[in-house]
Amino acid sequence: MKQINVMAFQFKLLCFMIIHFMFHVSLLQPYHTSTILGRIHDPPPPIKVDGEHEYEVEDILDSWVSNC
Repeated sequence: MKQINVMAFQFKLLCFMIIHFMFHVSLLQPYHTSTILGRIHDPPPPIKVDGEHEYEVEDILDSWVSNC
């Protein structure tokens, strides 16, 4: 994120995001973590294979191929 002037900020976005990278300050708000209990889940514990941590993929819900 880089402040361009008093009214605009520029963000580094992923190349496949087809939106403009500059935003007026009226469109931005500070990030706050959720205070609702149970909303944020800890990741499952890793599986050790040959002494290395690995995770088992349960499902791939969506995919995207980018030519960036």
